Amino acid sequence: MNKDGYYNLTSAQFGIWSFNEIIENKSINNISEYFIIDGDINVEYFSEAVRKTVEEAEALHSRFYKFDNCIKQKFFSINNYEPKIIDYSDFREEIALQKAKNFLLVTTEQPFDICEELPFEILLIKIAENKFLYFHCYHHIAMDGLGASLIIQRVISLYNAYFIEGSPPPSPFGKFKELIDGDIDYRNSSRFICDRDYWLNLFADIPAPASLVNRIAPPLKTIIRHRVSLGYELTDLLHKKAKEMNCTLPNLLIAITCVYLHRMTGLSEVIVGLPVTGRLGRKERIIPGLMANILPMRLILSPDLNLKMVLARVAKQVMTVLRHQKYRYEDLCRDLKITNSGESLYRISINVESFNNGGYFHQSKILPCNIANGPVSDLNIFFFDYNKEVPLTLGFDANSELYSPEQLSEHASRMLKIFYDLLTNQDAIIGSLLLLNDNEYRNLEIINNKTLASIPFLTLTDCFEDQVRKFPNKSALYFGDISLTYVQLNEKSNKLGHYLLNQHFLPNDTVALLLPRTVDLIVALLAISKIGATYIPLDPDYPEERLKYIIETAKPKLVLTSINVNFNFCLDALQIQLDDINTSLLVDSQSIHNPIRVVTTANQAAYILFTSGSTGNPKGVVITHHSLTNFLYAMQMSLQIKPGNRILAVTTIGFDIAGLEIFLPLVNGASITLASRDTTRDPKLLASEIVRNKITHLQGTPALWQGLVEYQPNSLSNLTAIVGGDSLPTNLAERMVSLAHRVIQVYGPTETTIWSTLHELTAKSVQPNSIGLPILNTQIYILDTALQPVPVGYPGELYIAGDGLALGYLDLPTMTSERFVANPFGTAGQRMYRTGDLACWGSDMNVNFLGRVDNQVKIRGYRIELGEIENTFLKSSLIKNALVIAYGKESVSNKYLVAYVVLHKPNSCSSEELNKWLKKHLPDYMLPAVIMIV
Repeated sequence: MNKDGYYNLTSAQFGIWSFNEIIENKSINNISEYFIIDGDINVEYFSEAVRKTVEEAEALHSRFYKFDNCIKQKFFSINNYEPKIIDYSDFREEIALQKAKNFLLVTTEQPFDICEELPFEILLIKIAENKFLYFHCYHHIAMDGLGASLIIQRVISLYNAYFIEGSPPPSPFGKFKELIDGDIDYRNSSRFICDRDYWLNLFADIPAPASLVNRIAPPLKTIIRHRVSLGYELTDLLHKKAKEMNCTLPNLLIAITCVYLHRMTGLSEVIVGLPVTGRLGRKERIIPGLMANILPMRLILSPDLNLKMVLARVAKQVMTVLRHQKYRYEDLCRDLKITNSGESLYRISINVESFNNGGYFHQSKILPCNIANGPVSDLNIFFFDYNKEVPLTLGFDANSELYSPEQLSEHASRMLKIFYDLLTNQDAIIGSLLLLNDNEYRNLEIINNKTLASIPFLTLTDCFEDQVRKFPNKSALYFGDISLTYVQLNEKSNKLGHYLLNQHFLPNDTVALLLPRTVDLIVALLAISKIGATYIPLDPDYPEERLKYIIETAKPKLVLTSINVNFNFCLDALQIQLDDINTSLLVDSQSIHNPIRVVTTANQAAYILFTSGSTGNPKGVVITHHSLTNFLYAMQMSLQIKPGNRILAVTTIGFDIAGLEIFLPLVNGASITLASRDTTRDPKLLASEIVRNKITHLQGTPALWQGLVEYQPNSLSNLTAIVGGDSLPTNLAERMVSLAHRVIQVYGPTETTIWSTLHELTAKSVQPNSIGLPILNTQIYILDTALQPVPVGYPGELYIAGDGLALGYLDLPTMTSERFVANPFGTAGQRMYRTGDLACWGSDMNVNFLGRVDNQVKIRGYRIELGEIENTFLKSSLIKNALVIAYGKESVSNKYLVAYVVLHKPNSCSSEELNKWLKKHLPDYMLPAVIMIV
């Protein structure tokens, strides 16, 4: 104190003052509660009890003064405080009670001018002849939860004394000035240094704090609140289990809440704020005022723990936090240089309020009801345990910029379910708990069950030949100046099929296609299907080393190629050049009739497509005839391809989505226009092809559509635009919807047969992250690390089940078992594919794509394992280490790869030389845009 009677603020008060200075809505710093008094109240005794309590509580006498370089407080005597008395008893009781509650909410939202007026208000409202409400509201700078509890207990004590003895008992309160002096002493003590060292050591690394939203916490404007009773059954169960497990009720509540946060966020380390009294000694605990602190608790959890194990960890961490509770959170943030708005060591706090706020005003029972608890960053979770005769209450105070009332209600429902499930089966591992309530689970089942349909088992050949019979003279294929009808295309493929059979190629034999984009490519695909063989599509533009690896791995019996395709490695397989003059003559001499029907089973392989592999080599995905047929049925249901439609095929045969462009028109009486290699790479040529050939459907990656929208937007006017293979920027989605006839967004990995979900974008619902709903006979699951479904709006890994699943990876049983796992939601033997993609269910129950969980990215629609590029670098004797990073995630046109390379010997080669070397091993789409030698 200085000579004028001004005192320093405590560290806790200074923290509230600082926050109060930067917020617009000052009422956020108010704390309040009311008490339902069931019985009569002597207003004279009540007023005297309040007056005496206010006189004794020094913290309520303070006014705050802002000087040039500091903040001070001064205490004034208050000897005649009169609580407000309001009478609503002229109204019916239920109306009076609602009016009173509304009034109390409005009062709580009125800010205190702590420099000009008292920092509190106490009032009594008469509801009926024998029912009252006691209300107190404080600016947080003057009072915390424990202090408010001391105030109400003193009011009750005095009131009852006036009834019984007529004279007040001695004041139990210490002087608030003692807390000010104690705070100064602590900050100059060795204990302060010890506490600081503990916290700095604990947060030598700073993990991400737990939050139930995926957004940075914006500045607090308003608080929304939600309260729900736990009910007598659950409350009794909590008390019973706490006793059985030899733990405190607060620790049990904290433990189960942390389990909920762990399961909802997937974080292995849950960091939450724990509000503490900030009072270590008995003397401090009987002084009303603000000393409370909130400190972060770090808790490591895993799905294999049970409740007892979690409780042991919580008890240890809570004890440690309490031991070091006097060190201010504001100091810790300054020590760690956490100063930016939105940054925090924790975002969610868990507060168990079990102060003794119950009791009787003489013979009138009181029931406490919380209203406001001060500031919120993200979400404050409360458990109110004021009265042993009533159930516990779960409360949420939330930042209104982050949560809606509906979301808080959903969290409350799920939390209570987790509480009940854990308490009734305390030996269950926490990873086995189902987060979804019954209604949420039922909605997800409905989505997946809607896709189920029985389709006849037909092969690609069956479907194509059916169209030949229906539309023999309709055009099936255009390429440059060449045009083939259905019957002509069928005859050509029949001739090649007979030729292959005469060369002793049998069903289930593998045939590699190493052909340029010509009519022969389409003929060969149909011919291989007709004889029941399995094709392996290869792009002639692949580097020789990649082609060599695939052919050596797949061991095809035959490679169909062209005289225009050059490679310098030896083949163990027979090689046939379809455009060789002698081969052409032999093929042309074969029968034009359909080959004898080969018996093909549903699980027989239709094709093997090699895609990027994390081990440094591509891996072969084996797709069955049934999976391919199911996909074609599914896409037809959505796209409604008709005879007369023309689909422009632009995708390399080495990319699985080429299957839609080639096969879907041919099994529905439509025609393919096969674009040349040059056309696919030039937006102007592509646009010209669209207009000239009256194309009705075009499939492409966002990069392709970006080019068309930028250079030739008018070319989209009559198109059904199918977009997939990469994330779709919002601005591009909006432009496509405004220009095209229809826009269909699709998603799917190679392992589940081309596309697995579908979503039509419209002007009213441009949601580029939405990948829609599962297609025919496909099931979608979004799961956490324990393979349990996540609630709507929360991220998890995307799993796909159903008829589109591949058999697995060619000759890679370990990898197959890792990615194709047992489906816990299906029947025995059913599998699901782990995509490695992050997704969530949107509020409209469409799937939203969020990104990757592993080291795989997509560049211009091509799926790339960054590990494959890194491992390819390491094959060079010059390179010691390599790291590849994808940049520009938000923009299709700007997405690129950067490689950081460490050489064994400095200056042993240049970036240009490394790039030239890399081109021999990887296709162009996998080449980094920049190679930096570090």
